[in-house]
Amino acid sequence: MASKILIVDDDDDFRGLLSDVFEQAGYEVTAVNNANNALEVFADQPFDAVVTDHNMPEMTGEELIQKIRGNEPDIPIILVSGYLNQDLIQNLKNINTEIFHKPLNVISLLRKTEEKLNTAGK
Repeated sequence: MASKILIVDDDDDFRGLLSDVFEQAGYEVTAVNNANNALEVFADQPFDAVVTDHNMPEMTGEELIQKIRGNEPDIPIILVSGYLNQDLIQNLKNINTEIFHKPLNVISLLRKTEEKLNTAGK
């Protein structure tokens, strides 16, 4: 059975790109355009991993990750952003989050996702 990935990004084009990349790699993808929608979907169905942007309206990726970690402390989460400072990077590492900078190498993202899923036993 394919691993289920939740993608969260307010940029329609980038969200579509990530969805296409993960679907072509054999993942089952649910993509939403903001963190509040992500929390609603996350509460209704299980996911094996989350890929999220950081700079989004209403709630940042870091805030989303902290809320998800409250319910699923071990779920693999990858944050993808072009706007990260050293303090934020350290905070994300402290909450067991992988970080990818934009522009993105999608092959590296797929490899890291697979590695995190294998480590989590998914």
